[in-house]
Amino acid sequence: RYLVDTYGAEHLVIGSDYPLPAGPAHPVAEVKALGLPPAAEAAILGENASRLLRLTEK
Repeated sequence: RYLVDTYGAEHLVIGSDYPLPAGPAHPVAEVKALGLPPAAEAAILGENASRLLRLTEK
């Protein structure tokens, strides 16, 4: 929540240390547990990465 409050959801993407056992076991659940507005949650869980990587739906 600190990162969202400090930098804004539009500047964050979800990540993991897979296959290493570092970090939360369920990073998506961790983001969902923050109780963020739906738009902020969607941004962190995928929209920001899609924008950053310039991915488009076909």
